[in-house]
Amino acid sequence: MKPANEEIKRKLLKKNKAVAWFVSHCDTPSRREELAKDLNEELRKYNLKVDFYGQCYNPSCEGECGKTEGDKCFAIIESDYYFYLSFENSMCEDYVTEKILIATKHYAVPIINGGADYNRFLPPGSYLDVNSLGHGALAAIINDTIANKEKYYDYFKWHNHYSIHASNESADSDEICAFCAFLNDEKHSYTRSVYTHLSVFWKYYY
Repeated sequence: MKPANEEIKRKLLKKNKAVAWFVSHCDTPSRREELAKDLNEELRKYNLKVDFYGQCYNPSCEGECGKTEGDKCFAIIESDYYFYLSFENSMCEDYVTEKILIATKHYAVPIINGGADYNRFLPPGSYLDVNSLGHGALAAIINDTIANKEKYYDYFKWHNHYSIHASNESADSDEICAFCAFLNDEKHSYTRSVYTHLSVFWKYYY
């Protein structure tokens, strides 16, 4: 991919904090809260840290972001933080939520933890996986990347080739728009399909 352009680099210049995490569910099946604390301990070796926001942590924390302050939270990520913890609350196959969009849409590198194959959902070279790297290696990469701006810019080369957005932000990816278009396509009115074994059809297509 082509290098990150100058506009992207300008957006990243003001960042001065390592990692943010906004979280409202405190005890989860994925035990993500333990992963976050372990990573924080590793980062302290480099005088870096994870900033925890949300009702699970210090409610008087400067820059506290509640559920009703979404825009304020996103602005903090975009202006201040290099990385964002996009940790899922459950480790389920293909379970991916808006947490990866919080990072990618606001110019932070997502650090992911989930049960999905994230190569199917995110551009190559745009994220870090805590499970494949481990806490120690991940903390070292974060430290090295913050110290080397060109390495950090590499995580944003995908902006030249891809766009990421919620499904309802574009007619091309909106399921409701696609369903409406299907219903209004006359050729489907004259098409008849018969499936003898529904289980076979379902397994093959879904």
